[in-house]
Amino acid sequence: MRKYLALGAILALTACGGGGGGTTSIPTGGNSGSVATPTPAPTSGSGTQSKYVTPTFHITIPKVIASTKGTSSTKRTVKSAKPQYISPSVLSITITLTDVNGSPPGALTGNPATSNISGATCSSGCTVSGPPSPLGSDTFTLTTYDATGGTGNALETNTGTYTMTQGANNVETITLLGIPASFAIGNVPTPGVDATLSSTIGGPASAGMQLSVFDADSNVITGTYANAVTVTDPDTNGDGSFFRTSACPGAYPVGNPIGSATTATLTSDASSVNFCYGGIAENTQMFTASAASATNGTWNFSPTLAAPVYLPNSATPSGVATGAAVPPPPYADIALFATSGLGSTGSVTYTEAGWTDSPYNQTLNVVGTLACSVGSTSIDNEATVGATANGSNGTVVTVTAIASPTADACPLEIVDSNTGNLSQLSTVLDTSFTSSSFNVNAHSRKH
Repeated sequence: MRKYLALGAILALTACGGGGGGTTSIPTGGNSGSVATPTPAPTSGSGTQSKYVTPTFHITIPKVIASTKGTSSTKRTVKSAKPQYISPSVLSITITLTDVNGSPPGALTGNPATSNISGATCSSGCTVSGPPSPLGSDTFTLTTYDATGGTGNALETNTGTYTMTQGANNVETITLLGIPASFAIGNVPTPGVDATLSSTIGGPASAGMQLSVFDADSNVITGTYANAVTVTDPDTNGDGSFFRTSACPGAYPVGNPIGSATTATLTSDASSVNFCYGGIAENTQMFTASAASATNGTWNFSPTLAAPVYLPNSATPSGVATGAAVPPPPYADIALFATSGLGSTGSVTYTEAGWTDSPYNQTLNVVGTLACSVGSTSIDNEATVGATANGSNGTVVTVTAIASPTADACPLEIVDSNTGNLSQLSTVLDTSFTSSSFNVNAHSRKH
């Protein structure tokens, strides 16, 4: 489908001095593209305006074929027709003379010229008058509306400049451009981490993500947009999601971070950009589609994440970590019982697909904000905690008893966010410190 109107203009100016007539003719809506034979138009006004001609515009609005289109998040009725057509919701058009030989035309009776049109009255073509226009270089702005009298929502618009020459037929063409009002997105991928992605984002016919741009009456706009559409991805991680006009990288990592949000501009339903994802584990990214005077559209890109997992047999020293009834398995529980030497420290290793593995080699983060079971306000009263990369695609979490620890059990949350944002999947490591005391009594033996 194409969402535009091609207007072919023939201006037959035969005026001499203060008289003459003219026509502007528009091809039928995308069928043969032929230009209708111009017919004389009356002169308009008197005095100065008697030297002007009134161009006429021939418009064809093809009949609508209703079909149902849908995306992953929305279903709506899309009104379609043959290539080159005015929006089927059009009920009026205004034609405004905005410039004459480089200057504003000033006050002019009949400018703008407004005519009521519709598919019911113009399916076979109809003729409307433009504003009084002088010889020379004239600029017109044409805008269609979904209500009569040039009111309601603007659907399409464009501006063209034509040279009107006395005694000649002046053939011109202008294409009306659909005005974006809202958006819908379909076919958004949900790749698993460690799986890089190279796709596209473009119009409804895109083989990748499909961005539908609607006018104010929910007709899909095809062809060139009156206002460019900007798509924005807030991801600043070069191994996450981003747009590119060139091909996606052949290998990752490409650098983290890349510095700023990524934007791309789509000027028509035929334009597209490449969408890239580097496979790293990350939170959901909310994309935005926007255009001047339009309501923003948003959609989420959500890779399928994997939680950090305890690497079995990674306890150091051996035996310091035991199984604990904290899902999901495999899990670990570091039990400390001394303030120095054996039993005062323990470590375990965690891994996460798309984070600690190659090529990302990121370090997991340990967050001690969960409540302790006995009553300490923080694990800081029990032990110190550290997390370091082990050089083998994992993160070593080490817990060491402080000099005067409080006997308690304090869980730690293992996450891949380096900001402590727990919206991503996480796992829990239980830690505890146990103290014991014994009284030894000495008794003398009687002889």
